[in-house]
Amino acid sequence: LEIMKDSHIGTFGVIAVVGEILCKSLMVMELFSGAREWVLYGVIAAVPVISRMTMALIIYISRYARKEGMGGLFFSYKRSMNLPVALILGLVFSLTAWHYAPLLIVVSILCGLAVRALCYHKIGGMTGDTLGAMLEFAEAVMLLAAVVFHTIL
Repeated sequence: LEIMKDSHIGTFGVIAVVGEILCKSLMVMELFSGAREWVLYGVIAAVPVISRMTMALIIYISRYARKEGMGGLFFSYKRSMNLPVALILGLVFSLTAWHYAPLLIVVSILCGLAVRALCYHKIGGMTGDTLGAMLEFAEAVMLLAAVVFHTIL
């Protein structure tokens, strides 16, 4: 956990960030290369909303891996009413993706649970950094799923 406090980004960090930005850009370009662009605008709008809805779910079912830290604020304010509100708002706003919404929601939750399982195995919980990584991973995989779904249809 100490390495995560280092504010300097290494070579692999730069490669990961650039690679993720390129992958997301390519997937968005691929989505807009086809027809029905108005539906795809909804997909682009829904992806960040759904990933944050998943983050709320993961925070609610997880524990914080550190004794202190800025990410602990997310975990210290989880209340029983916050999760239903986040889920309802996420589901309502995900409707902009029309028939893509169920696929994107399932993919995002599966990504979140996979990252959570990995973090529990490696560091015994979640941190703010791992929540951010989960969010970016879920968004990239949702865009990939949307491209595959769009190509099949």
